[in-house]
Amino acid sequence: MLSENPEPDTSTEGISTTQADEVQDIGNVVNINKDKLSQVDNKAITDACEEMQDIKGEREELNARAGEIRSRLKNLGIPPAAFNAAIARYELGEEKRAKNDAAFAKCCNAMDVGYQSDLFQ
Repeated sequence: MLSENPEPDTSTEGISTTQADEVQDIGNVVNINKDKLSQVDNKAITDACEEMQDIKGEREELNARAGEIRSRLKNLGIPPAAFNAAIARYELGEEKRAKNDAAFAKCCNAMDVGYQSDLFQ
C-alpha cells in the first residue's frame, strides 16, 4: 500500500557524485514544497476550484454564442475560416496589419497561390 506522503528516495549508494547531487536537489525541492504546502489553507484551494468551474461554464457559454454567430454567417455563405481570418486581421491594428499583409502576400506568392493585395480595393 502506498503511503499518503512518501518520502523521496535520497539515498546515494552506488551512484556517481553528479547523480548524488541531483538526488539531493530533488530531496530538497520536495522538502521545500512540503513546507509551502503545509501553509496552504484548504479554503484557498476549494475557492480556486469553484472559480475555475465558474470560468469553465462562462467559457462554454461564450463558445456556444460564438458558434451561433459563425453558423449564422456560414448560412449566409461566409466560410468560418474566412470570418476568423478577418477578425484576426481586424484585431491586429493598422501598423501590424500592414506588416502582416506584406508578409502574407510574400508567402502566397512564394507558394504560387496567387495573391493580389489590391484585388478587392
